[in-house]
Amino acid sequence: MNHRFLLTSAGALAFSALTACQAAIPFSGTTPVNAAAAPVAAEAPQKIKHARLKGDHIEIDEKIQFAVNADTILSSSDSLLGEIVDTIKENPQIKKIEVQGHASSEGDPGRNKTLSDLRAKAVVAALVGRGVDAKILTAKGFGSSKPVADNNSEDGREKNRRVEFVILDPASKDAAAAPASANKQKAAGPNDTRTP
Repeated sequence: MNHRFLLTSAGALAFSALTACQAAIPFSGTTPVNAAAAPVAAEAPQKIKHARLKGDHIEIDEKIQFAVNADTILSSSDSLLGEIVDTIKENPQIKKIEVQGHASSEGDPGRNKTLSDLRAKAVVAALVGRGVDAKILTAKGFGSSKPVADNNSEDGREKNRRVEFVILDPASKDAAAAPASANKQKAAGPNDTRTP
């Protein structure tokens, strides 16, 4: 009977030891090693960029949201404004940007022009508040004078209510380097064949 007790006790002890080992097993005497499978880290989803440099403008695929009939930028546009700032700062060759406000043809044309101008100025102020140099920004409201869609449908009018970022002075690094090498050539003389 004593042997049965020993076997049962030994079996229970072995079972306890096995189940307890699930969490950690001593390795090299002092360093515990996790015996359970390490959780697989999920890949972070790639952040979709909503603002990017494209030719002579900064293209945004979202709209900057304003309060109805006002120039107050809604907080839902904060992340988009941050991306616009990042795009500007990532492209130091940009020397001047015109922030353009546009409106649909609904309402009074004079009020649309004024509101689009105020909204463009509000965007400039928001960008400056986030660290963009005020000297490279200018604001201009166009009202409904430059539609990109038909103002006879709600969808078209919605597309016409927008803010655009037009690069007026995109002095590229290559263009900036060209005058310097031309000046070196002039200093050497037109018939000088030495490399500047």
